[in-house]
Order: sequence, then structure tokens, then C-alpha cells
Amino acid sequence: MLEMIIFIVGIAIFSGSSFMFLILKNRNQRMATINTIVSFVTVASYMLMFDGSGTLMVPSGELVYWTRWIFYAGSCSLLMLEISTLMGKDKWMTVEIIASNIIVMLTGALASITEAASKWMFFVFSSIAFGYILYRLREGKTDKFLVTFTTIFWSMFPVAWILSPAGFGILNAAWTALGYLVLDVITKIYFGYHTTMHYQVE
Repeated sequence: MLEMIIFIVGIAIFSGSSFMFLILKNRNQRMATINTIVSFVTVASYMLMFDGSGTLMVPSGELVYWTRWIFYAGSCSLLMLEISTLMGKDKWMTVEIIASNIIVMLTGALASITEAASKWMFFVFSSIAFGYILYRLREGKTDKFLVTFTTIFWSMFPVAWILSPAGFGILNAAWTALGYLVLDVITKIYFGYHTTMHYQVE
């Protein structure tokens, strides 16, 4: 299947980015370390999807790779830690943002494996939690690039979900996998490189 090729490409790309961020630790240890772990977690996610474990077939015959959202709970929580740190959020707000992110991803996983009303109930719950994250990021000390980037590109994930076999099924599994890969590269590698090169935390 075409999505298997996409998963292999994802494994290769994020394996490369893992080593890139390891090298960049000499420049910005704290940010590069977080981004290294994010890339490693993403490699594991793509390996599991390539293996075919944790899939669900929807009535159209397309596969839903719902484990993606479980790994996002880990990798995106690290990104939320990074963003909160760079914005100077206090400890408890950071914990609140990370906890909200975990809720977003776990309810996203539940939306992917349930049907009918339950599916959309979990999707709405996930979207509300995501909206709350964006609200909290705008409170207190903030950063225009970080807020704008997160709002635009992270908002594309629920759009991709709606179009995917898990949602309305407008896109097949292969196109969905490609869309998620592009978003992963933008929100993890490009973003991580940008923060590592342009932000310093004492």
C-alpha cells in the first residue's frame, strides 16, 4: 500500500532529524534535547504504523491508524513544554497546557476508534480542549511567532482528521498519511529547528 511507503519516508526523515538535533545540542542544548526526543518518538510512531499494529478498518475498507494520536500525546506534550518554556509560562500553567494536550490527543484517539455519535462527541471534546490550549497560550507573556505558528499549523490536524477515513472519509488512508507527514515535518522538524536556532532559555 502507498501509505507504507509514506511511513518508510517518515521513518527516514525523522531518523535524520533526530541526529540533526543531537548535533545541534552544542548550539542550544535545552531546545535541541526536547526536539531530539520529539523526533525519536515520531520515529517510533511511524514504525508502529508501518508494522500495521493498532489499525482499525472503517466501513469504506480504509485503515485508520489510531495509534498516531497516542504517540502525539507524548511528542506534542514535549512541544507544549517547549512552547510554554519559551513563552515564560509558570510551572502550573505549563502543567495545565500539557494536561490539556494529553486530553486532546487521547480523545482524538477515541474519536478514531468509535462510531456514530460517540465519534463526534469525542472530536468536539478534543477540539474544545485544543481551543483551551490556544486560549492559555495567549494569556500573560506570549510570543507572536509561537502563537501564530501553533494556531495555524496545529489547527490543520483536526482538519486532516475530518477529511480522513476516521472522519468523513473524503481522503483515503494514503493521502491522509501524506498529509499528516507534511504536518509532522512542519510542526516538529521546521519548528524545532527554528526554536533551536533562534531561541535561548537561561
